[in-house]
Amino acid sequence: PGRTSDPTDTALLPALRGLRTALAAQRAERLVTAFRTLTAAAMVGDQVLFDRLVEQVVTLRGVDKSAVLVPSSVGSQLTLLPAAVLGFAHRSFPRKGLLVSPDSEWSLVLRGEARSWNRATGGKGLRRMLGAAVLCATPIKAESTVHGVLLAAITERECDQMASYEAFLEEMASFAGSLLHSRREWRTRLDEASTDAIAALPVGIAVSAPTEGVLLWSPTMERLLGVPRSATSGRPLERLLALALDTESAGSWLELVESAVQSQVPMHLWQQRLVRTDGTSLIANVTVAPVTQGPLLGGCVAMLEDITERALLDSDMERMRHLAHVGQLTAQIAHELRNPMTSIRGAAQILQQSAPDGPAADFVRIILQEVDALNRIADDFLDFARPLQLRLRPTELYPVLKSFATLWRPLCRERGIVFRLNCPKQLPILWLDSARINQVLRNLALNAVQAMPTGGRLALSVAHDDD
Repeated sequence: PGRTSDPTDTALLPALRGLRTALAAQRAERLVTAFRTLTAAAMVGDQVLFDRLVEQVVTLRGVDKSAVLVPSSVGSQLTLLPAAVLGFAHRSFPRKGLLVSPDSEWSLVLRGEARSWNRATGGKGLRRMLGAAVLCATPIKAESTVHGVLLAAITERECDQMASYEAFLEEMASFAGSLLHSRREWRTRLDEASTDAIAALPVGIAVSAPTEGVLLWSPTMERLLGVPRSATSGRPLERLLALALDTESAGSWLELVESAVQSQVPMHLWQQRLVRTDGTSLIANVTVAPVTQGPLLGGCVAMLEDITERALLDSDMERMRHLAHVGQLTAQIAHELRNPMTSIRGAAQILQQSAPDGPAADFVRIILQEVDALNRIADDFLDFARPLQLRLRPTELYPVLKSFATLWRPLCRERGIVFRLNCPKQLPILWLDSARINQVLRNLALNAVQAMPTGGRLALSVAHDDD
């Protein structure tokens, strides 16, 4: 006191420079800590990032309140709604948010300009409403996109340090904006990759929430049930199933959903036959897993696996196993039949040798032929698993047909049927299996006789075309 001097001649100026350096170092250290905290928060979600941002702002000396406001549009009206609030009373903000008119200072903030309100710059009504002497609003932006506004209430005694506070808040808001932009870009790419992955899955997937209805309807689900994805968003799952399936199939699925949600454990329907409303059907495995936490609590994830081809293949395999058992049984029967056939053939040969020119010689010869035919059939039964092999030989057709007519004419006479053979004796030599031709004629004649229970006419006709 009482002494005057030039400040440049004293130690005051170096002290001020040292203090400025110390404050800059402290600010840099605080920013590093804040950035680490915000980076970890951004990995969790937007809300956690906003909460950590206001917490870090309030740690500054002279800042006792902070909030993050996000823009919201209702029709043509733009408002700012509080997303994270610390220090401010929630009732301080209007229920419908802060209105952003084209000529208001909030519109300048959303355009990317930081704004401050104090006794000198105005904003008296806003400061009174929020209970703050000094307010500083900084846009949270990245890549020219404003994601929100960082609002801080600064004590009036720190008003002379506004430039420093504004710089700190701008750095915090800019870093938070970069984190939001990177996270949303990453989520967009992840959603695109997830959509491609879900579309490539052979299993249909549907996600349903208790109040929002169906949120996800995969392309495979669309293909299997025939309900397009464009018609599923927000609609209840039961209504979509009623559109796609008949009453019984939809009811079974809805019972499964109800059981899974109530018991909080996954439920399954294995090899369920689902009938579509257009009458077609599929065989599927249905799994319903409940959502046990998060915003979709009370909802479910339904998975539909089409196993129609697999079920048909299993059915074919089962039929083949059944045929294999039938073949084994048939082979055993055929083997047992060959013993009496051998005895019959032996007896017929004795008759043929004892009276080779007798009146029954033709019938004995027919008996031998039929026994041989039965033996060949037995051989076929024994060779059931092997492909049929024809024994083709140069053969005159007339003797084969005459032998067949000699056997069937008396059989037809007993049933009141007149049998007639219309066949010229002179026919070309044919390559054929006479036993198989005889078997074919026998089956045709048997069908014809059974079709005429009251009698009739049965004619076997052969014509030769010179061409």
